[in-house]
Amino acid sequence: MRSPTHPWAPITRLFSTSTSQNASSKTPPTVQSLASAGRIKDAIRCLILHRHLGRPVYPECFVAVIKHSAAPETLGVARQLHAHMIITCFDQDPFVCNHVIDLYGKRGFLGDAHWVFRRLGEKRLHSWNILIARYCKFGFLSEGRLLFDEMPRRDAVSWNTLIAAYDQWGPCEEAIEVFAHMMRSCCIVDHFGVSSVISACANLRFVQNGSALHGLSVKIGLDSHVQGLLDLEEGSKIHAKIVKSGFGADRIVGSALVALYAKCGCLTDARSVTHSLAAVDDFSWSVLIAEYVKHGCLDCACELFDSMAIKTVPLWNALIGGCAAVGLSEEASESFKRMQMDGKYGDNYTFGSLLHSAIRLGRRFGSQLHSHIIKLGFDSSVFVASALINMYSTNSNCEAAVRVFKLVKDPNPIVWSSMISGCSLCWKKDIRVEELG
Repeated sequence: MRSPTHPWAPITRLFSTSTSQNASSKTPPTVQSLASAGRIKDAIRCLILHRHLGRPVYPECFVAVIKHSAAPETLGVARQLHAHMIITCFDQDPFVCNHVIDLYGKRGFLGDAHWVFRRLGEKRLHSWNILIARYCKFGFLSEGRLLFDEMPRRDAVSWNTLIAAYDQWGPCEEAIEVFAHMMRSCCIVDHFGVSSVISACANLRFVQNGSALHGLSVKIGLDSHVQGLLDLEEGSKIHAKIVKSGFGADRIVGSALVALYAKCGCLTDARSVTHSLAAVDDFSWSVLIAEYVKHGCLDCACELFDSMAIKTVPLWNALIGGCAAVGLSEEASESFKRMQMDGKYGDNYTFGSLLHSAIRLGRRFGSQLHSHIIKLGFDSSVFVASALINMYSTNSNCEAAVRVFKLVKDPNPIVWSSMISGCSLCWKKDIRVEELG
């Protein structure tokens, strides 16, 4: 008669097999080693075995498994681990739960993340910040703001997360308002908050507010721009509250200021900010070059571009994109030829801008550019695909636009919008969704 199989036989075999394979060490695998090796299910079995054998299970064991459960195919296993946490009362451990909240939040399962958060008895500041950040990441700013307002106390991370979210998703006025509340609180302002609110001002083209914030950054030492260059009246009002902050010159704030002044058309002020910074990054130079072109100063843009010792792809993109945006299609095409001669092949943004120019340069240029895109492997990009669809549709070649659309593996709303608009331009209003699938 066959003897019954012990329920823990698979786990026992796990240990015995590992031991035989590692005869030199004779050490059974730990939860951490199994998790780091990608054997998530085995790691969970090991945790369960430890509990049934009465061995201690530490928070680090759960965290080790959680950290390696970020892949989409491991979500079910992660839920099993969470269930085991509840059984073993580790669902009240802030250290472990913060990782669970972050795991669910990163994957977009915000309801699950919120449920874990609400069950947590001791809600530390870091727990609040993680959940708010995940809501903001996916654009759920109303939910994030409700949590923010509910917080018993806030730090710079809390404020900066909300300010950056409003800057990204809008309304940008809220970013400025939240920053004003931050200033009135006891929280110390840092370069992240200042740069985000300056970016919000740039998006709104609020040069006056941006100037006041520039004055603020000068007052608290976040920028090395000389006083008196701009209207510092508002910044002086805030001076008394934050004069003791004592930050040094900051590149992030400087970049945000360059973007603010350039986008608002204050190009002289933007260039002055670059002169005052110890180091200027490609982002600042790119914004300045692009805005020079957009404001009709192509010669200044080319002069600045040519003065760069190393011409990176972002700098080329700024020149090409700026020309394409204002209809200087020939100049954009010539800049691309120079870029190739410089040994640069470009990226998605390069070809997106050139395809915008191709609408004016005709079908032949567009077809040649499309062949070049396929050769370099950029045709799989949804950004480039959207631009290709727009180009072909505008040139009344709806069949080519449909072919491009069908090659996109996972079309996002932007690609769908381009295709629908393209069909409308080509008088293909009777086309069925099935034909696009």
